[in-house]
Amino acid sequence: MVKMIITDLDQTMLRNDGSISDYTKDILAECKKREILLGVATARSMVNAVHLQELLGAEVLICSNGSRVMYEGKLIDSVLLDADTVCALTDGLQKLASMEEILMEGEDQVYINTYRFKPPHPYAKAHHTDFVGGMNKAAFQVFAGIGNKEEAQSIRKRFPDCRCLNYRDSSRYAFMAKEVSKKNALLRTAEKLKIPISEVAAFGDDEGDIEMLRACGMGIAMGNALECVKEVSFAVTKTNEEDGAAWFIEHHIL
Repeated sequence: MVKMIITDLDQTMLRNDGSISDYTKDILAECKKREILLGVATARSMVNAVHLQELLGAEVLICSNGSRVMYEGKLIDSVLLDADTVCALTDGLQKLASMEEILMEGEDQVYINTYRFKPPHPYAKAHHTDFVGGMNKAAFQVFAGIGNKEEAQSIRKRFPDCRCLNYRDSSRYAFMAKEVSKKNALLRTAEKLKIPISEVAAFGDDEGDIEMLRACGMGIAMGNALECVKEVSFAVTKTNEEDGAAWFIEHHIL
């Protein structure tokens, strides 16, 4: 029996244009009627994910790659990257020749060095900074657009105590505390909510989802997932464009 469903957002529960289909909303509403807890596990920061959590009707929000967990709007778990590391990391990133953008998710503020986000995007309200000298504040995670792979590898090697994820088919990297992952956040959340991890189903598509899918009772890869994700999953469903997560829930969970 599945008591909790956890899903990634981008290229998983969301279609490629970022929308959520009416079919998906209807299936998730049926889950709530049957008292199945719903949760989101995403690399997105809290301010950039909470509106989607609300649209899905999810009670749990595992955001910032697992650095922060919200339950019914309240913080129940967090792991921060210490201020000294953030300062050195952001200073190092802004010195890279191929650096495209730095976005830092602090405890109470998002900081960014570009102006590309416009209202109503939540990052339009981010505090603008050039990160020269580094940002001496603790952070849930630091995002960076690094155009040169060799420079990206160089900065990763300089900070071996950080976990670093590279998002599929992109020059975007996320840095966070070493122990941070969606899996670890999910394990702690399930324990706090007294839900056996064997009774959790999870959906994902990218490398950052692999550990989470392997840990839970039913880990499902999207049809558009990376092959390495499909290989470790309990099952493979249809693509995100085909509402594969909702389809699997309807046919194999409900």
